[in-house]
Parts: sequence; C-alpha cells; structure tokens
Amino acid sequence: MLSVLAAEDKNQDFVDGKISLSSDESKQALEATKALYDNGYMYPGEGAVTVKNDEAIAAFYQGKVLMMPEIAAGAKQTASGATDFTPVLVPWPSVGDKGAILGSLNCLFIPKNSKNIDAAVEVLKTYLGPDIQKIHADQGYIPANVNVQVSDPFVQDVMAQASTLKAEPPYSSAVFDYLSNNLTGDLVLNGGVDTVLQNLKTAESAG
Repeated sequence: MLSVLAAEDKNQDFVDGKISLSSDESKQALEATKALYDNGYMYPGEGAVTVKNDEAIAAFYQGKVLMMPEIAAGAKQTASGATDFTPVLVPWPSVGDKGAILGSLNCLFIPKNSKNIDAAVEVLKTYLGPDIQKIHADQGYIPANVNVQVSDPFVQDVMAQASTLKAEPPYSSAVFDYLSNNLTGDLVLNGGVDTVLQNLKTAESAG
C-alpha cells in the first residue's frame, strides 16, 4: 500500500489520517498480495501463512525459495549462512511504480528523573559514537552516525534501501492487533480482500 501511495504522492495524506486502510489504495495492494498466493508464488503454497521463519530460511538455503523478506540486520545474518550461492539484496516488491518500504525507528532518551543524568549522557554519546556504530554497521545495521565509513557492499545496499522509507500513521490498538495477527490469514484463507477491507473498516471505527 505504501508503494501505491508513493506513486500517487499521497503518503503524507495517509500519515495525516486522511486515507483509510479500507481505501482503494489498500484494496489494490491487497489484491496484488492475494494474487501472489493464488498463483503459487508463496512458499510452501497452502502452508505459507503458518510457515515459521527458520523454515523459510532453510528453504532459501535449499533453493526452494528465491526471494524472502528480511529486516536489515537479519538480511546480513541470513546471507552469511548461504554456502552454495551468493545472496543479493533486491528492492522491496512494490505495487505502484515507486518503491516504498516501512521503516522503524529506535528512540533513545533520558528520563528527567534519572539518578545520574550526566553519566547517562556519556553512555548515549558512547553508544552513538563511531566506534560502537561501526560494530553495528559490520553486523548489517544501518549506523546512526554519519561519520561511520561502511565498506561492505552488502551493508551499503541495505543502507541504499533507506531512500524509499515511508511512514505510517499511528494506529489504534484495534487496528494494530488486526494488522499484526489476523490480516494475512483473512486475506488468503478466510474471505479474501473484501473480508479484510471490512475488518479494517471495523477496526478503524473501534478507535
């Protein structure tokens, strides 16, 4: 859905709550995703909804899976386990003609009631400094310090993906629960696109 919105230059409207998760853009994305399942592109077919992550990774190593989604650090770790081929990064699949991926942020802060604020500041400075962030980069994380030099081509490709990061609006607990736990099952096993759109509408109404 983020790629559809990016193609139509509507991402900010989505973040501002002006576009519903039961919108035409959502329907387009759901139909495209459902088609992957219906046409046999998801491993291992009917069991795609319940397959565990370690099973998918094993299938990737065995050549049964051509492409799989991973978070940045996970991609580096998964790639390092391949012995018979060289994994490469590809852009996240899109529905619109522009790439878009959902990013996540880590927020670090110091509560005002900390017993030793000066020491806490020093900890954060050290953590965000080039030495620690270089360790992160070596493990596949995007470093949070622009002074860190990254030479690993794989990690450089991970970092390049950040150019397509898009945001989502803050979801209510009802919406977040449905997105996390029920949407995929409903989409491929329990009613399809129309069922998902109705359930999204209901979840949004619940606040």
